[in-house]
Amino acid sequence: MLARIKDGDDTIAAIEFIPTAERMGLIHSIDLLVVDKTIDFLAEFPNMSNISVSINLSSAAFQNKTLLPVI
Repeated sequence: MLARIKDGDDTIAAIEFIPTAERMGLIHSIDLLVVDKTIDFLAEFPNMSNISVSINLSSAAFQNKTLLPVI
């Protein structure tokens, strides 16, 4: 799952908005959203035990005390 922002017909890549999200203190919300959406995606395939998923979280994710219980 790749994080992108849609702005009308334009797509903004993560490399463009992640630094700003980190500076503005919004990165924890983005990390939680990505984890939550990934878990929802995996729940759609309960019979597929061989699915592998990788999530790239920001380095700030490890400072977020609410993230580990979600995972």
